[in-house]
Amino acid sequence: NNSNFYADKKALYDFDKRVYNYTGLLPYKYAITELLNDIKVYKVTTISAYNLAFDLNALVNTTKVYANALTDKLNTKLQKLAHIDLYRLACYSILRTQAYIEYALTHELTSHSGKNIGTGAECCYKYINNNTDYIEQHTALADVYDELEILKHLLTNLHQHDILDNQVYGIDGQAWKKVKAFATELAKA
Repeated sequence: NNSNFYADKKALYDFDKRVYNYTGLLPYKYAITELLNDIKVYKVTTISAYNLAFDLNALVNTTKVYANALTDKLNTKLQKLAHIDLYRLACYSILRTQAYIEYALTHELTSHSGKNIGTGAECCYKYINNNTDYIEQHTALADVYDELEILKHLLTNLHQHDILDNQVYGIDGQAWKKVKAFATELAKA
């Protein structure tokens, strides 16, 4: 359908289909079954994403629609995992710095509304790679690679106590407010 958010992504998906030589899609319930099995087999203890709350919601809600019988099992498994929201971690650490605020202002990195300093994955990626030309593709595969870059940067540049600190560990969909408050204080100084 040409009216949804992903309509302009068709060319990217078609390219991936050619490059990775896949021709068909498997039922959604197969993917969720594989995910649950992988969590068990590989003894996964932690789940992480940039804006993890959004991804967890999307996963559970999509499962309700396309594989409802697996929803409770999936939800139970996801809740047992430790959650590290890269968005929260980035906002509470590297994006809540004078260096980032200056970078964001210089390069006009703002929120979608334009009213706040940008704290989304694309802004974070631009900052850690010093690449203001970067534009996020917003495909599942590309997002994974972007978020892996962010995770590696955070793990390399933060101490373990920063990552496991109660202030940054978990989920916070409003983490941008920490960056905004810090930017406001800088402006007053």
